[in-house]
Amino acid sequence: MCGKADRTSLGRGWCWAALLCVVGLSGTSSYAAKDERMPSARFAAILGRLLTYDGSLQRRAGSEIGIAVLYRLGNAQSLAEANEAFDQIRAFEGGKTLELPVKTYKLAFDGEADLEKAAAGYGLDVFVVTGGMTDQTDIVRRVSARRKILTVGNDGMQARRGLSVAIYVSEGKSKILVNLSASKREGTAFDSALLGICETIP
Repeated sequence: MCGKADRTSLGRGWCWAALLCVVGLSGTSSYAAKDERMPSARFAAILGRLLTYDGSLQRRAGSEIGIAVLYRLGNAQSLAEANEAFDQIRAFEGGKTLELPVKTYKLAFDGEADLEKAAAGYGLDVFVVTGGMTDQTDIVRRVSARRKILTVGNDGMQARRGLSVAIYVSEGKSKILVNLSASKREGTAFDSALLGICETIP
């Protein structure tokens, strides 16, 4: 069993062992009919570890790392997931990731221009995408590609539809699914050590 994440120091030395502890080893991905949303505390812990394996995040971020939890206005499921995720992810503000301070936001948007404006205004580097946003995936993809923002979902299907990463549960096991094409568009540079314990799709 893994120890509790120390969010005040998301360093790579302990991340490797922790990720091995919670992520099922697979390689390439096949569709899993039993994909489930991961509990928010574990999702946030894995997200924090995963960020330390993006070799270009520090350069893209500049003086701080901005993380926004995106949700769909008027969608109860999306808002509930966003509230749960944000309650965990905002704890990142108590420490540093890749030696940079972290700022967290919960954000609903009205169209592509609105999301782009928010991304620029808040200096966002990571989009955490909740459920109920299937028809907004293309908007998120376009903005993230232009602004080089890492996209992370909580369902395997989100990565299959073009987000960079999904963190979820399949058949009782924690999974990280990396869409290699999407992560390239977003300017990420995931370490081979991470990719070696994740499922990947081209």
